Amino acid sequence: MLLASGHEVRVYSFTTDAEPYFPPHNEEVFGCLAGVGRFWRLDIKPGSPIGRNFDTQSIDLHAPWVGYALDRYFIDTSTHWAMARNLRTGALTRCEVSGDFQWATGALPELRVKPNGVVAFTAEEADLPHPAFGFGREVGFCDDDGLTVLDQGMEIEPHSLSLHGSRLTWSSGGEPRSALLP
Repeated sequence: MLLASGHEVRVYSFTTDAEPYFPPHNEEVFGCLAGVGRFWRLDIKPGSPIGRNFDTQSIDLHAPWVGYALDRYFIDTSTHWAMARNLRTGALTRCEVSGDFQWATGALPELRVKPNGVVAFTAEEADLPHPAFGFGREVGFCDDDGLTVLDQGMEIEPHSLSLHGSRLTWSSGGEPRSALLP
């Protein structure tokens, strides 16, 4: 099944016959770049003693890079990763954004990837505390130096993320905010 496509990039999945650890995690996800003649696996390899979920709602294409969210589930915890893979070289940018004791999906409602592999995101999680609701939101990015948090608060609008060149913008409480990414 085709999940996302751009001028040169394709992200697709197919279902395997392998017995999933936590259904419906028997899908395998790959990405490819036109003219390269190679595909790269984007999700977690099968046989891992964990559940996994490739978030098909959080994909951003900027050839040769693809940005995406990956959730990993253990017995009673989960971790959520912002990832970017260069489909020409296989280079990977990734950082653990959050983890919690819930089986929540969609922890990274929006992602944007730059042509240099820096991946920006909005996150919504139970371990980003807010006194009234027990969860919070944040805006951040990952690069070769790891995770950088730019903003936190319940007022962040999770689907307001936009990237123009190196300028990342989002809204918090109806007010525009921005930062320059490396």
